Amino acid sequence: MAEGSFPLFPLLPELWGDPQARKGAVSRAVAKKTQGLPVLAEGFTLYLVSVEGKAATTAANYLASVEGFLRFVWEVLGREDLFFSRGDLLRYADELRARGAAESTVRYTVHALAAFARFLEWAGLAFPVLDLPPPRAVLRKARALGGEEFRSLLKLFDDYPSSWALPLEAAVVLMGDLGLTAKQAVRLAPRDVDLARGEVRLPGGFTPLSPFAAERLRRYGEWREGLGSVPAGFYRFLLSPKGAEVKPEHLNFHLRRFADYWGLSGFTATVLRLTGEDRLVRSYGLQEARHRLRRHLVR
Repeated sequence: MAEGSFPLFPLLPELWGDPQARKGAVSRAVAKKTQGLPVLAEGFTLYLVSVEGKAATTAANYLASVEGFLRFVWEVLGREDLFFSRGDLLRYADELRARGAAESTVRYTVHALAAFARFLEWAGLAFPVLDLPPPRAVLRKARALGGEEFRSLLKLFDDYPSSWALPLEAAVVLMGDLGLTAKQAVRLAPRDVDLARGEVRLPGGFTPLSPFAAERLRRYGEWREGLGSVPAGFYRFLLSPKGAEVKPEHLNFHLRRFADYWGLSGFTATVLRLTGEDRLVRSYGLQEARHRLRRHLVR
């Protein structure tokens, strides 16, 4: 080492202080699944204490939570390496509840896995290897809707007595069939939606809607044309009943009103996005779905 230079993490053993060495160690440990847990445990604990400055007791508790999750996804769900999904954490949260765990334990697990994701990033593994839903989604037991559930949901708009029925249904189609977030849905321009072909431009290119969803979205298209001149919202595909631009907070507000009217428990934009992601994965496979949404999706 040159005079006057110092190691970046002087308290860490050479294996963990050298970026290439720790990347190799973590990669090999992950490939071994549960047999590699001792190496992951050593590295994760050192990272928490020496890099993030966590107390030893906190590090031990985080490690226990992460090990429980890893054993579940590797041994029970049969996942490979670190290719887990948001749904896997939701399944594990249900497993914890079935064991009698409190919601505070579920929340703690989410925070522990977020720290584990930071450890993996520090270890130099490819971006991002751990796909986590927000803690609130886990606590609400958010899950993707099945195909028939989603079609039944859309039919509820036929009897929803609100001037927002068609605009809101259009947003639900975009999120629940294509995996868009609320922000992405409201930012679509008219040129991003081809109603004749039933296609919508995702970050990775135009993608067909499912036939039923395309049919429902065309109803909104006909309604939108009937608005006439709408200069305030002309450059957005989604418009309010008055022809104005729809913002994410407007969309979330009316989703809650719709859910309250029909008594839908746990119905949120997160549920819709998960539903759309699942549909794309089933239709195109994991890698292609990732490409179309330009997000890290794992199933």
